[in-house]
Amino acid sequence: MATTVFAAYNGFLTAVQAAVTAGTVVYDGPQPTVPTAFDYVVVGCDDVLAQGPTLAVDNGQRAWIGIMANAGRHADETFDIYTTVVSSTGSNNLPDCRSRAAANHAAIEAAVRSDLTLGGALTGPGWVVGLAVVRVQQITTAGAAVHMLLQLACRARV
Repeated sequence: MATTVFAAYNGFLTAVQAAVTAGTVVYDGPQPTVPTAFDYVVVGCDDVLAQGPTLAVDNGQRAWIGIMANAGRHADETFDIYTTVVSSTGSNNLPDCRSRAAANHAAIEAAVRSDLTLGGALTGPGWVVGLAVVRVQQITTAGAAVHMLLQLACRARV
């Protein structure tokens, strides 16, 4: 049975790659080591500091429309795509980190709002809802860092 998860993920990844601020690196999924860029976005990852697998897409559900799932019937599919936006500095400047993370979040949100179908992956009555949570705010010997978790809730008719 077909799913829209992969097409929506790819559409979102493409939107993020086109939207982020200059100098921001975009990764498709978690990396084997923690990236060294000051500003980066990891699509398909709920925690860049985690050891091992991370959550990329979750809550996948399918609800059939009508009494029975007969051929020709449609279903509504819902799922969440997780992304982490990271901004860090070599100094203790947390306000700068928050500002840069917020700028990337705003750019990603504007890109999604301009195409709520994520490149046609979410068919009507599709929708997408974004939720942002600052997951980590820290100062270490390496400097300040802010990790913002984005949860993109998607729905598509399949």
